[in-house]
Amino acid sequence: MGTHSLRALQVLFCKNYRIIVIHFEHSSQARDSSAQMQGRAKNYSKKLKSFKFLKFMHLLLDVIKEVSKASLFFQRDDVTVSD
Repeated sequence: MGTHSLRALQVLFCKNYRIIVIHFEHSSQARDSSAQMQGRAKNYSKKLKSFKFLKFMHLLLDVIKEVSKASLFFQRDDVTVSD
């Protein structure tokens, strides 16, 4: 996990989260979707909006930020493991 994971989560959660939830809400009510697909979309929408999921996403962002900082630190040329 490094800066790529951090950027991906930031884009997903900070920029596209609302659009993804709206997509699943729309898909859960779309008449051209099967009942199975509507059920899946409704389930995903419910999970994405749950407090537990949002809390976990914030925790994951916090952890990955710190892991990313450590990763970048150890990638520097002037750093050795003993530092």
